[in-house]
Amino acid sequence: MKIKKLSIRNYRLLKDISLSLSDTSTVIVGRNNTGKTSLTEIFRSFFSDKANMKFEDFNMSTLHEFKVALTVFTERKDEADIRKLIPTVELEILLDYQDDRQDYGCLSDFILDLDVDQTETTVLVRYQLRDGKIKSFFDGLNSEDSVSYYKELKERISKYFEIKAFAIDPFDEENRVAVDIAKVKRVLLADFINAQRGLDDETHKEKDVLGKSLGKILKSADLYSAP
Repeated sequence: MKIKKLSIRNYRLLKDISLSLSDTSTVIVGRNNTGKTSLTEIFRSFFSDKANMKFEDFNMSTLHEFKVALTVFTERKDEADIRKLIPTVELEILLDYQDDRQDYGCLSDFILDLDVDQTETTVLVRYQLRDGKIKSFFDGLNSEDSVSYYKELKERISKYFEIKAFAIDPFDEENRVAVDIAKVKRVLLADFINAQRGLDDETHKEKDVLGKSLGKILKSADLYSAP
């Protein structure tokens, strides 16, 4: 199985991007503040052992979109119309399971079609407002006082948003089913090696960076090989 394509929406510096991945290794190169860290961090936010998403992870453009949704809510429009306006953070992954077609294993929950020649499926992981919480999220929210508005918005996102996952037929967007995020983690293994240069953008400050880990291994090997 391999990842063929990634699409990311509304995550930090990445408003709406898509990229294809190599069959073996993909190297992301770019200037500072172009979204390289955002591209890797979205996997940590969704798939690490301490996975979580928060207000600060939303792309800046969504702040206006939240206000638009609030305005429509105050106009007492249909909830289905309001939900379409509420920003979500999304990671969409196109998987090719050609090499595993004889042994689907944990992929079985993500295969929605009956075409034996079809070997692709889409996994969508989304940070979204919980079902049935539109009124709770917007009721009493006032955007006129920016300081209190953003403070309250941050608290309500933490309270009423959740991470949801879906399996989608890449040839029929309407053919989708909700799946447990734990099943997605069994299909997609994400590990991280943190930056080891002091000038790098460091979102996390773990001490077990690659250089130190290798140093410990070499010291141990040296100790046991000494006469």
